[in-house]
Formats: sequence, C-alpha cells, structure tokens
Amino acid sequence: MDRFFIDASAKMPMVLIDPEKGLIEIAGNSIPEDAGSFYRMLIAKVEEYFIEDHPFTNVNIDLKYFNTSTAKWLISLFRLFKKYSDEGKQLFIKWYYDEENDENCEFATDYCKLLNIPIRLLKAS
Repeated sequence: MDRFFIDASAKMPMVLIDPEKGLIEIAGNSIPEDAGSFYRMLIAKVEEYFIEDHPFTNVNIDLKYFNTSTAKWLISLFRLFKKYSDEGKQLFIKWYYDEENDENCEFATDYCKLLNIPIRLLKAS
C-alpha cells in the first residue's frame, strides 16, 4: 500500500495512513454530510493497510468535534482495530482530547472499554 493522505477541511478530518512509519492518523473536525461514504472509504484503506505485515501501528486520533453520524462510524473503525489486535497485530491507540470537550473523551473511554481495546488518552496541546 502506498502512503494515503486526505487534507482536512472545515467539515472533514485529515487522514494519513503511512505504511512505512506504521502510522494511521485522523485529525480535525468530522461533520461530513455523507459520513457513510467517507468512513467506508477510510475503513477500506485501513483494511488495505493491514493486509501487509507491520511490526506495530500507531493510531493517533485527534478529533476536535464530530457529529453522531461520525460517532457511529468511529465505532466501526474501533471494531476493525479490535479485530486486528485480536489477530496479533500490535496497535498503539492514542486519542487526543480537549479538556473543554468532555464528550469527546467519554466517547473514547466508553467504546474502548466496551470493545476491550487499550487506548491512551492524552490532552491535546
């Protein structure tokens, strides 16, 4: 898989999938009009990434704001991470949150506990 990059816009997050660095990043706002189309494409790219062997994968999520439609797709993305973790892939997930946005932090905590995925919560700088 080649490096995959989407630049952020006011409504769409930046996405970087870099196989050489073992890195998946999602950052910015996620309030797309068609979350399904965007996140189906993202999930397909993540699946493509995991076809190859990687000694480890760092997943960095730094979403400033996301809507309920995005939240549903994030659950699918976390399920995918869980699947690959259960298959023995080493994933290190970091979720960056703003202290003023408790809901963002709660979302990450709740769904990672529900799916039993280790996550590191970090205050965004």
